[in-house]
Amino acid sequence: MWNKIDNETKIGGLFGIIAIIAIIFETFDSALDSTAIWAAIKDISSTMVAVMVFIIAIRSIPRKNKKSFEERLKDALNTWESQNSNMIVKSTDDHKTNKFGYSMRTDLNDFFRPFPLTKNVGWFVRMPFIEEENYRKEKVKIEFHLNKGTFIGTKAIDKNELASSFNTLIHLFTGFINKKHKDFAFASGKGDTIVVEFLDPIVTDQDIDGFISLLNSMLQAYLVAGNIVINKINPISKEVEED
Repeated sequence: MWNKIDNETKIGGLFGIIAIIAIIFETFDSALDSTAIWAAIKDISSTMVAVMVFIIAIRSIPRKNKKSFEERLKDALNTWESQNSNMIVKSTDDHKTNKFGYSMRTDLNDFFRPFPLTKNVGWFVRMPFIEEENYRKEKVKIEFHLNKGTFIGTKAIDKNELASSFNTLIHLFTGFINKKHKDFAFASGKGDTIVVEFLDPIVTDQDIDGFISLLNSMLQAYLVAGNIVINKINPISKEVEED
Protein backbone atom coordinates (compact mmCIF):
# COMPACT_ATOMS: atom_id res chain seq x y z
CA MET A 1 0.00 0.00 0.00
CA TRP A 2 2.77 2.45 1.02
CA ASN A 3 4.61 1.89 -2.25
CA LYS A 4 1.55 2.95 -4.27
CA ILE A 5 1.68 6.54 -2.94
CA ASP A 6 3.92 8.95 -4.85
CA ASN A 7 6.94 10.39 -3.00
CA GLU A 8 5.67 14.00 -3.04
CA THR A 9 2.46 13.02 -1.26
CA LYS A 10 4.39 10.94 1.27
CA ILE A 11 6.81 13.75 2.09
CA GLY A 12 4.09 16.41 2.24
CA GLY A 13 1.89 14.28 4.45
CA LEU A 14 4.61 13.25 6.88
CA PHE A 15 6.00 16.77 7.26
CA GLY A 16 2.45 18.06 7.67
CA ILE A 17 1.83 15.65 10.55
CA ILE A 18 5.15 16.60 12.16
CA ALA A 19 4.33 20.32 11.75
CA ILE A 20 0.95 19.91 13.46
CA ILE A 21 2.53 18.06 16.39
CA ALA A 22 5.17 20.79 16.69
CA ILE A 23 2.53 23.54 16.61
CA ILE A 24 0.58 21.86 19.40
CA PHE A 25 3.64 21.55 21.63
CA GLU A 26 4.69 25.11 20.87
CA THR A 27 1.21 26.40 21.77
CA PHE A 28 1.24 24.65 25.14
CA ASP A 29 4.73 26.04 25.87
CA SER A 30 3.55 29.62 25.23
CA ALA A 31 1.24 29.68 28.29
CA LEU A 32 -1.86 29.26 26.04
CA ASP A 33 -2.54 33.00 25.53
CA SER A 34 -5.22 33.86 22.97
CA THR A 35 -2.74 35.16 20.40
CA ALA A 36 -0.78 31.90 20.47
CA ILE A 37 -3.94 29.81 20.21
CA TRP A 38 -5.25 31.71 17.18
CA ALA A 39 -1.83 31.53 15.55
CA ALA A 40 -1.76 27.77 16.17
CA ILE A 41 -5.21 27.32 14.64
CA LYS A 42 -4.11 29.27 11.57
CA ASP A 43 -0.91 27.23 11.19
CA ILE A 44 -2.72 23.92 11.65
CA SER A 45 -5.38 24.88 9.10
CA SER A 46 -2.80 25.65 6.45
CA THR A 47 -0.86 22.50 7.22
CA MET A 48 -3.93 20.25 7.15
CA VAL A 49 -4.12 20.56 3.36
CA ALA A 50 -1.01 18.42 2.94
CA VAL A 51 -2.19 16.00 5.61
CA MET A 52 -5.61 15.57 4.01
CA VAL A 53 -4.06 14.91 0.61
CA PHE A 54 -1.93 12.26 2.32
CA ILE A 55 -4.97 10.66 4.00
CA ILE A 56 -7.05 10.71 0.81
CA ALA A 57 -4.20 9.07 -1.09
CA ILE A 58 -4.06 6.26 1.45
CA ARG A 59 -7.82 5.72 1.47
CA SER A 60 -8.03 5.69 -2.33
CA ILE A 61 -5.71 2.70 -2.62
CA PRO A 62 -7.79 -0.43 -3.33
CA ARG A 63 -7.76 -2.87 -0.46
CA LYS A 64 -6.18 -6.19 -1.22
CA ASN A 65 -8.77 -8.91 -1.56
CA LYS A 66 -8.19 -11.22 1.39
CA LYS A 67 -10.60 -13.88 0.22
CA SER A 68 -9.18 -17.07 -1.21
CA PHE A 69 -9.81 -18.10 -4.81
CA GLU A 70 -12.27 -20.74 -3.65
CA GLU A 71 -14.25 -18.19 -1.64
CA ARG A 72 -14.33 -15.70 -4.53
CA LEU A 73 -15.50 -18.28 -7.09
CA LYS A 74 -18.11 -19.70 -4.70
CA ASP A 75 -19.45 -16.21 -3.99
CA ALA A 76 -19.69 -15.47 -7.71
CA LEU A 77 -21.48 -18.75 -8.47
CA ASN A 78 -23.84 -18.37 -5.52
CA THR A 79 -24.77 -14.89 -6.76
CA TRP A 80 -25.28 -16.22 -10.29
CA GLU A 81 -27.45 -19.08 -8.99
CA SER A 82 -29.51 -16.69 -6.87
CA GLN A 83 -30.06 -14.30 -9.78
CA ASN A 84 -31.28 -17.17 -11.96
CA SER A 85 -33.04 -19.24 -9.29
CA ASN A 86 -36.23 -19.44 -11.37
CA MET A 87 -34.32 -21.56 -13.92
CA ILE A 88 -31.11 -22.83 -12.31
CA VAL A 89 -30.83 -25.52 -9.61
CA LYS A 90 -27.56 -26.70 -8.07
CA SER A 91 -26.87 -30.37 -8.76
CA THR A 92 -25.47 -33.07 -6.51
CA ASP A 93 -21.68 -33.28 -6.42
CA ASP A 94 -20.18 -36.13 -8.45
CA HIS A 95 -17.15 -37.34 -6.54
CA LYS A 96 -16.40 -40.02 -9.13
CA THR A 97 -15.60 -37.41 -11.77
CA ASN A 98 -14.52 -34.68 -9.32
CA LYS A 99 -17.16 -32.39 -10.78
CA PHE A 100 -20.25 -30.49 -9.74
CA GLY A 101 -22.68 -28.32 -11.60
CA TYR A 102 -26.13 -26.94 -12.17
CA SER A 103 -29.32 -28.18 -13.75
CA MET A 104 -31.89 -26.13 -15.63
CA ARG A 105 -35.68 -26.36 -15.42
CA THR A 106 -37.03 -27.92 -18.59
CA ASP A 107 -40.27 -25.92 -18.53
CA LEU A 108 -39.08 -22.56 -19.78
CA ASN A 109 -42.32 -20.93 -18.65
CA ASP A 110 -40.70 -21.01 -15.20
CA PHE A 111 -38.56 -18.11 -16.36
CA PHE A 112 -41.56 -15.86 -15.78
CA ARG A 113 -42.52 -17.35 -12.41
CA PRO A 114 -40.97 -16.10 -9.18
CA PHE A 115 -41.82 -19.50 -7.68
CA PRO A 116 -41.39 -22.22 -10.32
CA LEU A 117 -44.29 -24.67 -10.47
CA THR A 118 -42.45 -27.58 -12.04
CA LYS A 119 -39.65 -29.65 -10.61
CA ASN A 120 -38.40 -31.25 -13.83
CA VAL A 121 -34.79 -30.30 -14.48
CA GLY A 122 -32.12 -31.33 -16.96
CA TRP A 123 -28.36 -31.26 -16.75
CA PHE A 124 -27.12 -27.82 -17.78
CA VAL A 125 -23.43 -27.47 -16.87
CA ARG A 126 -20.72 -29.48 -15.12
CA MET A 127 -17.42 -28.03 -13.91
CA PRO A 128 -14.44 -29.10 -11.75
CA PHE A 129 -14.79 -28.90 -7.98
CA ILE A 130 -13.96 -25.46 -6.63
CA GLU A 131 -10.34 -26.01 -5.70
CA GLU A 132 -7.71 -23.54 -6.82
CA GLU A 133 -5.52 -26.22 -8.38
CA ASN A 134 -8.40 -27.24 -10.69
CA TYR A 135 -8.69 -23.72 -12.14
CA ARG A 136 -5.13 -22.45 -12.02
CA LYS A 137 -4.02 -24.96 -14.65
CA GLU A 138 -4.27 -24.35 -18.39
CA LYS A 139 -7.23 -25.47 -20.50
CA VAL A 140 -9.85 -25.74 -17.78
CA LYS A 141 -12.91 -27.42 -19.27
CA ILE A 142 -16.61 -27.26 -18.43
CA GLU A 143 -19.39 -29.19 -20.13
CA PHE A 144 -22.89 -28.18 -21.18
CA HIS A 145 -25.53 -30.77 -21.93
CA LEU A 146 -28.38 -30.69 -24.44
CA ASN A 147 -31.47 -32.47 -23.16
CA LYS A 148 -34.64 -33.27 -25.06
CA GLY A 149 -36.99 -31.77 -22.46
CA THR A 150 -35.55 -28.27 -22.79
CA PHE A 151 -35.42 -28.05 -26.56
CA ILE A 152 -38.08 -30.45 -27.84
CA GLY A 153 -40.48 -30.78 -24.94
CA THR A 154 -42.71 -33.86 -24.88
CA LYS A 155 -43.00 -34.17 -28.65
CA ALA A 156 -42.30 -37.66 -29.98
CA ILE A 157 -39.13 -37.75 -32.08
CA ASP A 158 -36.91 -40.53 -33.36
CA LYS A 159 -33.21 -40.75 -32.56
CA ASN A 160 -32.04 -39.55 -35.96
CA GLU A 161 -34.20 -36.40 -35.83
CA LEU A 162 -33.07 -35.71 -32.28
CA ALA A 163 -29.42 -36.13 -33.24
CA SER A 164 -29.87 -33.81 -36.23
CA SER A 165 -31.57 -31.18 -34.05
CA PHE A 166 -28.83 -31.37 -31.43
CA ASN A 167 -26.20 -31.08 -34.17
CA THR A 168 -27.85 -27.86 -35.36
CA LEU A 169 -28.02 -26.47 -31.83
CA ILE A 170 -24.37 -27.34 -31.20
CA HIS A 171 -23.33 -25.40 -34.30
CA LEU A 172 -25.42 -22.43 -33.20
CA PHE A 173 -24.26 -22.48 -29.57
CA THR A 174 -20.56 -23.03 -30.21
CA GLY A 175 -20.53 -20.37 -32.90
CA PHE A 176 -22.21 -17.95 -30.50
CA ILE A 177 -19.71 -18.65 -27.70
CA ASN A 178 -16.69 -18.52 -29.99
CA LYS A 179 -17.70 -15.12 -31.30
CA LYS A 180 -18.69 -13.58 -27.99
CA HIS A 181 -15.88 -15.01 -25.86
CA LYS A 182 -13.16 -15.60 -28.45
CA ASP A 183 -10.48 -13.99 -26.28
CA PHE A 184 -11.40 -16.08 -23.27
CA ALA A 185 -12.68 -19.51 -24.30
CA PHE A 186 -13.28 -21.95 -27.14
CA ALA A 187 -16.36 -24.15 -27.51
CA SER A 188 -16.79 -27.39 -29.42
CA GLY A 189 -19.41 -30.10 -29.32
CA LYS A 190 -20.54 -33.53 -30.32
CA GLY A 191 -23.67 -35.57 -29.70
CA ASP A 192 -25.47 -33.95 -26.78
CA THR A 193 -22.45 -32.29 -25.14
CA ILE A 194 -20.73 -28.94 -25.61
CA VAL A 195 -17.25 -28.58 -24.16
CA VAL A 196 -15.93 -25.10 -23.37
CA GLU A 197 -12.17 -24.85 -22.91
CA PHE A 198 -10.74 -21.73 -21.29
CA LEU A 199 -7.65 -20.37 -23.00
CA ASP A 200 -5.94 -19.28 -19.78
CA PRO A 201 -6.07 -20.34 -16.13
CA ILE A 202 -8.86 -18.82 -14.05
CA VAL A 203 -7.19 -16.92 -11.23
CA THR A 204 -8.14 -13.27 -10.91
CA ASP A 205 -11.47 -11.58 -10.21
CA GLN A 206 -11.52 -10.58 -13.88
CA ASP A 207 -11.14 -14.25 -14.86
CA ILE A 208 -14.01 -15.20 -12.56
CA ASP A 209 -16.17 -12.44 -14.07
CA GLY A 210 -15.45 -13.88 -17.51
CA PHE A 211 -16.37 -17.35 -16.29
CA ILE A 212 -19.73 -16.12 -14.99
CA SER A 213 -20.29 -14.12 -18.17
CA LEU A 214 -19.89 -17.29 -20.22
CA LEU A 215 -22.41 -19.13 -18.02
CA ASN A 216 -24.85 -16.29 -18.62
CA SER A 217 -24.24 -16.43 -22.37
CA MET A 218 -25.00 -20.13 -22.52
CA LEU A 219 -28.07 -19.77 -20.30
CA GLN A 220 -29.28 -17.04 -22.64
CA ALA A 221 -28.71 -19.31 -25.63
CA TYR A 222 -30.67 -22.14 -24.00
CA LEU A 223 -33.59 -19.84 -23.19
CA VAL A 224 -33.74 -18.47 -26.73
CA ALA A 225 -33.49 -21.88 -28.39
CA GLY A 226 -35.61 -23.81 -25.89
CA ASN A 227 -38.68 -25.75 -27.04
CA ILE A 228 -37.97 -25.16 -30.72
CA VAL A 229 -40.36 -27.13 -32.90
CA ILE A 230 -38.31 -29.58 -34.96
CA ASN A 231 -39.68 -28.58 -38.38
CA LYS A 232 -38.87 -24.94 -37.62
CA ILE A 233 -35.19 -25.54 -36.95
CA ASN A 234 -33.35 -24.17 -39.93
CA PRO A 235 -30.74 -26.41 -41.51
CA ILE A 236 -27.16 -25.37 -40.80
CA SER A 237 -26.33 -22.71 -43.34
CA LYS A 238 -23.00 -22.35 -45.05
CA GLU A 239 -22.51 -19.10 -43.16
CA VAL A 240 -22.81 -20.89 -39.82
CA GLU A 241 -20.45 -23.66 -40.96
CA GLU A 242 -17.86 -21.13 -42.07
CA ASP A 243 -18.05 -19.27 -38.72
